[in-house]
Amino acid sequence: MLQKHECDLDVMCGFYGQPLDGEWADSVTAYHITQTKNVPSILETGLVAKECKATPFGDYRPCAVYLFAARVDAYDRQVREFLFDDIDSLSVLKVTIPSNAFINIRNDGLFNMSCMCSDGSYPTAIRYTDNIPAGWISKC
Repeated sequence: MLQKHECDLDVMCGFYGQPLDGEWADSVTAYHITQTKNVPSILETGLVAKECKATPFGDYRPCAVYLFAARVDAYDRQVREFLFDDIDSLSVLKVTIPSNAFINIRNDGLFNMSCMCSDGSYPTAIRYTDNIPAGWISKC
């Protein structure tokens, strides 16, 4: 069973790329939920940052690729139901972000405060403020 603390961004001491104990991570892993039919195209061309209104409250979401820092959150049924109408046709993609791109990682506090995971905790939603190249993406 995956645990919340199994999150690469914890190694970075938060979401802002600051080193923990003077050691920089070479990369961090995050997870993207998408419809299964989109996977081949994403693996070929990457993820494009988009703005959206992805909360039921119609809240504006800035231009970004939306991810989860903890793998368990990307597979959480309650999170999936919050984001998508049809949760049976979803896939999770693994995104490995290199250290030279950490500056584009932001906490997605708006989402984190709008949704709860099945265990009652808040999700580890983050946003990447640029496009994500295909070379950083793989299937889980």
